[in-house]
Amino acid sequence: MPKRLLYVPTHRRCPEAIVSYMDESLFLSREYGEEIPFLLVESFPADWISEHAELLGRLSAERSVRAFHLTPEGRRTYVRALVEAAADEPADRDLLERLLIPQGVSYGAGPNIAALVAVALDAQVLLRRDSDTHPTPRGEVLAFPGELELRALTGPGVYFVASTYVGDPPLDRRDLLSAGPEFVRRIEREIKPGLSDREIDELLREYLVDEPARAYDSDFVTADRPGSVEMGVSCVKEIFRTVPEMPLTEMLGSDFIQRNLLLAVGYPVLFHSRKVHHRYGETRRGRSDFSAAVRYAVRDLRYLLFWRIWSELAARVAARPEDFWRPPGEVDAKRFGTAAQQAVARQAPSLPGIAAEFGAAHLAAAAETDGDVAARLNAIGTATLDEVHRHVTEVADGFADYCFLLERWPALIAAASRSAGLVRALALVGEDRLG
Repeated sequence: MPKRLLYVPTHRRCPEAIVSYMDESLFLSREYGEEIPFLLVESFPADWISEHAELLGRLSAERSVRAFHLTPEGRRTYVRALVEAAADEPADRDLLERLLIPQGVSYGAGPNIAALVAVALDAQVLLRRDSDTHPTPRGEVLAFPGELELRALTGPGVYFVASTYVGDPPLDRRDLLSAGPEFVRRIEREIKPGLSDREIDELLREYLVDEPARAYDSDFVTADRPGSVEMGVSCVKEIFRTVPEMPLTEMLGSDFIQRNLLLAVGYPVLFHSRKVHHRYGETRRGRSDFSAAVRYAVRDLRYLLFWRIWSELAARVAARPEDFWRPPGEVDAKRFGTAAQQAVARQAPSLPGIAAEFGAAHLAAAAETDGDVAARLNAIGTATLDEVHRHVTEVADGFADYCFLLERWPALIAAASRSAGLVRALALVGEDRLG
């Protein structure tokens, strides 16, 4: 059975990513002398799924790479089987199914499904690649991240290593920044009150300008710089068996829980130099879809609300890490849940003000710009202010839902460990040629 699994979660058509990362699976399999299968997890029903299936079948045969394709229908069947085995109460089963297959975009949902499949296949290491990226070349060869990641994971106490992107920079707050840095500072001060304007400006420049343009010609691994890693080019060992990602929908950063919790308990998070190339589609790059721009900004807002609560929770965990988690063992879910509840209660009064300031900053920035930029900023500000209560409530509830999932994760993992046959039946591409 495989010890490693490379996967791509996607909600878009991504033939280039499929080709690139199946090639990485093949490369790593040859390097390590053992099979490293490829898994594609589809988020939503779409016309391109049949195209993906055809491509996976052809590549699997040509490259002799074992591939799994979990479609939305297959995912639902798989989740229901696990939930039925892991929970007795109908209400618990319904909630677990909703958290594992959320309605809406959830950055944590794909990694959680991949974790369960990895357990079914007896994999201890999960390599993730996002579907809008591809490996970067060095000379005439591709610098596959997994070679460096798997090497780094051999270090003592290392459970997480990741890199970031080169290419198209993040879209976060670009319209706001075009109106003037003071509007971005208004938002950042809400969650980073101790930073000066200069420090905020430096962080933004590093994230939006410098890091996406920075490529490396040599291999190295170092301690993560704050905010430098991206989950879309990451590798985790074992801890996905004990710590799920947060399934909260319509929020950036819900897939950073494992990384953030490792930092809170004092374990290393490593950065490696084999970045992947990131590229937006034309519609997204040009931000011509107003509704998509608004939805993305709302996800940013919800992340700010989340981060205010998480910062409080992480401080509680960091004060007595041994009481909460000793990786890679199980988290004390009840203690974590109590701390999360306290953090939510303590920070809840500040959350409506953060959301209101987010909306007000966008409206004020709209008044300083014109054209499409002004229209987008105005739409974001209005959408935020119209639904402050909903965003605050859903983010707070997201912590309660996450604690519920964390407490029941061991039962789901136990069910997954007995599900290899079901995974093969639902997702294995082509015939089982490799035995």
